[in-house]
Amino acid sequence: MTRAKKGGAAAELQVGHAFGSTLFERLQVPKLRLLFNQLFPTKKVEPKGSGVILTSCFSPDHIDIRPSCYIYTNLNLVLCKSCGYRNRNLLDVLRTSLGFSYAESLIRIHEITGEKVANDKIAKQLDA
Repeated sequence: MTRAKKGGAAAELQVGHAFGSTLFERLQVPKLRLLFNQLFPTKKVEPKGSGVILTSCFSPDHIDIRPSCYIYTNLNLVLCKSCGYRNRNLLDVLRTSLGFSYAESLIRIHEITGEKVANDKIAKQLDA
């Protein structure tokens, strides 16, 4: 459960791990690349074959000079081959690396990619 702020009022946003872990596959390489280029302007983000992106690590504990972090969209997996950072949840990646709440992450994903990633139940919670 994550807190979302809308209009100054705190609201609770309930998003399960399974929901966040499907976003890599749903967005695919072109939209993920667009998202990461805008949210992480200093990171090099490059496609590496079908369904794979190479970028710098998202772990705040790893300063990745040479990109070593792979995003496998078909596996819904982020894996840094240098430090071992793993994550299967795009919302959690944005939370740990940028400090975004799940609600803020969903809003930014929609704004940047144009993709409606929140289902109706979650969208109602965001609008509350």
